[in-house]
Amino acid sequence: MSNDKSLKDRIQDSPVVFFLTAIVASFLAGIGAYKGILEIAHLETISKQDRSTLEQAPEQFQKQLDERNQQIAVLQAKLKSTHAANAAERPTSALTPYMQAVDDFLTAPPLPNYQWEGYRADVDKLDSFVKQFFDYLQQHPTNYADAQGFYAAIDEAASEVNRRAEKFFMLDKEPGTGAERLLNYDQKVFVGPSWFRIRVQELRLRHQQGMLRPEEIEDFRAKFNDWRQTKAGI
Repeated sequence: MSNDKSLKDRIQDSPVVFFLTAIVASFLAGIGAYKGILEIAHLETISKQDRSTLEQAPEQFQKQLDERNQQIAVLQAKLKSTHAANAAERPTSALTPYMQAVDDFLTAPPLPNYQWEGYRADVDKLDSFVKQFFDYLQQHPTNYADAQGFYAAIDEAASEVNRRAEKFFMLDKEPGTGAERLLNYDQKVFVGPSWFRIRVQELRLRHQQGMLRPEEIEDFRAKFNDWRQTKAGI
């Protein structure tokens, strides 16, 4: 028998080969252990892109909240100019029946389950008041002096809807989670009623300049339709 070692024995006895084999075995064992830990802990790996998306989500929600807060601040600033005028603008006119309907709304208790049924009913009331006003103006062209009481009344009605929403709405009952839920809440409590009052103020300012033409009435009717469909929050 030859004293020379076989090729296989020499490879196995080689320290370099032994070292490299140990490294490979350790690496494979590490991968197996890592996979086992993930399975035991019910975890899974995600790509860097997915991780980046998840990390940016809170920032995006915060950005939406900041934008909504800025929008609310702008709306509130635009409405400050209307309060002083409303207190004095309630003279008797041919629009008295319409103003009486608004007064009845202001003195009636809100419907139960306000966050859903009551708020929707009040939004429909506001929409109905202004549409009846447009119908009246089309049939009976009216100057601003005779209509200013109605503007004060309808603005007060929108303020009442805002007060009711602040009183009866509960944030945790809104759909969604986190920032989405807060955005839904703000849309109904603040943004929706505020946009209605802004549209009323735009109509008031135009009416102060002179009689409203039929085509202008239709343009404003379209603006209030848009409010009801997209900005009221329901």
